Amino acid sequence: MGCFSKRNQLAVTAEMKPSVGYVIQVEVTKRISAQAGIVGAQGAAQGGANQLHFIVNAADRSSVLKYVLGSGKALP
Repeated sequence: MGCFSKRNQLAVTAEMKPSVGYVIQVEVTKRISAQAGIVGAQGAAQGGANQLHFIVNAADRSSVLKYVLGSGKALP
């Protein structure tokens, strides 16, 4: 039920992404804009989790966002 609960809060349907079983940390290496808010409902998923959307072009992501080595963790 844990993964289903997280999926429900994140409002990520199975059609959008089959697995939402882990999270990672990233380091923002340059100043960028972002939007913060609450996840809205999506179909039958209620939403309600916090979300952060980085506003950066896809081509620039690797120069702005750096994976924090060893930060990947399975969701409960």
